[in-house]
Amino acid sequence: MPRDSNITRIYIVFTSYQFKVALVHRRTYPGTGGALLVHHQSIVPSRDELKEFDELLSFQAGTGIRSDSNRQTFQILRQRFEHLIAHADRQSVPDLFVCSIAYPLTNWLITHFVGRLRTSILIDGLSGYLPLRKPVVRELADGLRKLYVGLFIGIKTSWIFKHPQGLDSDFVHDLYAEMPALLSAHRKPVNLLPSVFEPLDASQRELARLDVWFLGQPHTLRGKKLVDLLMQLLAALRRDHPEARDFIYRTHHFEAASVSELIRSTGFKVEEGHGCVEELLCARPPIAVYSYRSTALLNLRRILPTDIPVVAFAPWLVQPPEEKLLYGDIQQWMLTLGIDRPAPASAVFALEVELGRRQTWQSQLRRLVR
Repeated sequence: MPRDSNITRIYIVFTSYQFKVALVHRRTYPGTGGALLVHHQSIVPSRDELKEFDELLSFQAGTGIRSDSNRQTFQILRQRFEHLIAHADRQSVPDLFVCSIAYPLTNWLITHFVGRLRTSILIDGLSGYLPLRKPVVRELADGLRKLYVGLFIGIKTSWIFKHPQGLDSDFVHDLYAEMPALLSAHRKPVNLLPSVFEPLDASQRELARLDVWFLGQPHTLRGKKLVDLLMQLLAALRRDHPEARDFIYRTHHFEAASVSELIRSTGFKVEEGHGCVEELLCARPPIAVYSYRSTALLNLRRILPTDIPVVAFAPWLVQPPEEKLLYGDIQQWMLTLGIDRPAPASAVFALEVELGRRQTWQSQLRRLVR
């Protein structure tokens, strides 16, 4: 373990993909001091990746403000950061890199150490590039959460930011992104990040393409509605890709574990969501890959050959409660970001059109309110 005075930056990551983004930043902007990696215990860095960091701390925390693990982890990290800052070079402030300040743990830490840590956000997903703000209902809920956390847990938290990830927060100094031009509205310095994943090499391009993949996401239909949708989707995929060996549903890390059995009942082969699907599909290139509005689509379109469709199917089915699109249409935004749409003559396209027609007045009203 290095001396505390040598640690000049801290990374906090919750997912495998966030870890990859942090790793790219570390390699691109190595700086002059050491780095502390604070990572969720589900992330297992390789031996080579571990060499990039001088100290590691693992944690167990989630997205709920009442989680005991969040509170315990906050106290552990608060003490570690206090000690680190006390022994740091008095002429500089340590840098803190996170992918969002909406996570309770990062929010509490940033609020507690405001002025003593210089916070930057590493853009880790599609939502970072969309023109979003929190719905008014969410802002009110965040205000109540702030009150609850302060009164009953004794922790200060910040809720005065409009972007769901806090890109506009006064507590955030810089942004790092692969597409800096899309972040000018936040009026902060934006630094370029190289792509996390490299395009397929010649040998990978020659691998047999056997399967069609669908990448799951949370905040979509549930229960019987989800089963009915996936059965229709699988039938459409089979019509469009009769040559496929398997139709694989890759679960999202935020999807409940119980959803896997429901999905198997539709006829999909299920692959649990561990690690980055982008790496998996480089080793096993697909015939085609579909999802709603996944960040993985954005990455896969860059690394897979153009003759492999990377398709956003009915992206409006994913409705995160903390996001409101300020302008434009999510389908058009997916095209703007370079992601494919279903082919007009395909069965998947026909299903998407039919789903749009089936939207009830209740769901339409809900979208307007959001």
